[in-house]
Amino acid sequence: MKGYKTHFELLSNEVRGLSDAYCLSCFLKGIMLGVRIFNPSDLVAAYSLVKMWEENLKMVQGSCRLNVMAIIGKNFPINQSKGFTGKNLSI
Repeated sequence: MKGYKTHFELLSNEVRGLSDAYCLSCFLKGIMLGVRIFNPSDLVAAYSLVKMWEENLKMVQGSCRLNVMAIIGKNFPINQSKGFTGKNLSI
């Protein structure tokens, strides 16, 4: 999302005469619904929401990844050099 924000700022700075409301509307059209539903009042608020959304997403993804690895590690034999071997699998 950082790339989108940077690209948006570069483009919007090249066009003169756009209202703040129009710029906000354009920015919001290109981002995820999870940020748009908060209805930010300006670009600064939208940027802040995007940053918070990304940080939360990273935290959740990391948590899920750890939980999956804990479950897999307990239930399935994993050969570190070959990955999942499928041997001794009982369901």
